[in-house]
Amino acid sequence: MPKNTLSSCSSNRALSSTLRIFTAFCLVTSLTFASSWTFISPPYKTTAPGTMILLSDGSVMILDGGGRGTSEFNRDWIRLEPDRKGDYSNGNFTKRAPMSIGRLYFPSEVLPDGRLWVLGGEYTGPYSGRNDTNSGEIYDPVANTWSAIAPYPNVSGCSSSAQVVSDVTLETGKTGVREIFSTFGIQVGWTVTGEGIPSGATVVSIDSDKKVNISAPATTSGLSKKVTFTGQAVGCYGATPAILLPGGKKILAGNLVGNTTYIYDVATDSWSFAATKYYTDDTSDEEGWAKLADEKVLTYDITTSINKGAGYAELYDPKTTTWSAISPIDNSAKGTLPLLSSAALGYELGPNLRLQDGRMLIIGANQHTALYTASTNTWAAGPDMLANLSGPGGTITNSFFGADDAPAAELPNGHVILAADAGPGSVSTTGDTASSSAVITNIPSTAGLQVGWNVAQTNGQTDVIPSGTTIASVDSATQVTLSQNTSFTSTGTGLKFGGTFSAPTMLFDFDPKAGTMSTVSPALDDPACPSLSDRLAKP
Repeated sequence: MPKNTLSSCSSNRALSSTLRIFTAFCLVTSLTFASSWTFISPPYKTTAPGTMILLSDGSVMILDGGGRGTSEFNRDWIRLEPDRKGDYSNGNFTKRAPMSIGRLYFPSEVLPDGRLWVLGGEYTGPYSGRNDTNSGEIYDPVANTWSAIAPYPNVSGCSSSAQVVSDVTLETGKTGVREIFSTFGIQVGWTVTGEGIPSGATVVSIDSDKKVNISAPATTSGLSKKVTFTGQAVGCYGATPAILLPGGKKILAGNLVGNTTYIYDVATDSWSFAATKYYTDDTSDEEGWAKLADEKVLTYDITTSINKGAGYAELYDPKTTTWSAISPIDNSAKGTLPLLSSAALGYELGPNLRLQDGRMLIIGANQHTALYTASTNTWAAGPDMLANLSGPGGTITNSFFGADDAPAAELPNGHVILAADAGPGSVSTTGDTASSSAVITNIPSTAGLQVGWNVAQTNGQTDVIPSGTTIASVDSATQVTLSQNTSFTSTGTGLKFGGTFSAPTMLFDFDPKAGTMSTVSPALDDPACPSLSDRLAKP
């Protein structure tokens, strides 16, 4: 997903109709970092302000999340234009034309002519399903219109997809399935299952956005509680990175499921093969791409790094159209490149930015960061993201925080402000459970534990803590109450509290000159954004 913009109160969940824009300045007499929050309220209700993109005219496009399960899910856009003095707090909000479909977690590029290019989406369409669409479109801010572009090329390895549809209308002896909320994404040949659907039935035709025909007549009439359409996706792209190449006429795009990359030609609306990445097992899923001063594209290889247990990275050269290795582990670069993610953190990663001094900063989903100096082809470990983690049961000093799918922005003074949550600061401990009780006792310490954190077992058992269980309350220094009852009595059960996308979210300030990472005050969470700390929780 795009990670080069920072927007507080932007969420994967409905949070607040208030937008908050972070402003910062560097005092002329020192390098002191100061910050303040300005609250900006649109003149109409928004449900979940999300992705924010700065256009070339200085206005900001804001994706309005919309409700899941509606036709407007992540389709609507709002435009914020600053006043004549460049002040966004006194700016003007206008509703803009919606995209053709809702998109959540997708790459975007502002073209030299001012238009906005978007591609893919991890969750798209009115059912908000994980379908990794390969479609794209371009927004013209002057005409206020969206136009479809050629879809990303079909590649092998795309996973199957499913649409679960409730309350469709069937008629005994008829093959029509009517009153579907939306036929978006359903393909001819897909399998159909559900109440009143004969075994082995498939989709024969898509008749409209509300109706399909299937290969066998229904065995019942009326409303069916649930029908599921399942099949192979035509193509996939999802939340894979893309980046504008020198000249502004072509865009390099990664591959969700393989190590190939492709180029989109804006003028001809066409795709062509670009190059294969250096490491054979590396997909581009969840990566961040950024340009060096010489226009080469740098990426930290998440898949290869986690699979091999060490940091791996690559460069794409647009002049030679080739990828090359820049990894100390295989002597293609110097220095030390830390491991910045893990399978436990969902193969996530933070942003990738070029600093004002020319170095590249890679922010990890774990607590680590890395710095790359192109002139010497050298990597070095950057400062860790550490902060006190306080909860009802006490405080953990210098707990780990990480930017798993979180944003960052470079400020005029050269500092980088970034968001990170407590995902890598999960707590492994033990406790006693009682049959049909939600209370866990005799925990050595509940310090740092947060309401809403996931709870899982770590001693190989899978039958004590039900799947999907979270912390309902932290009762004392040794006891918590869960959201579900445990299955039976167990003493000294191995427990893991927390994990990827865990609250709270903190803001950190990276000072490139001092090489330090510090928390930003005031904190990101406040009454205007009560659920901001869990903004990174994925659907």
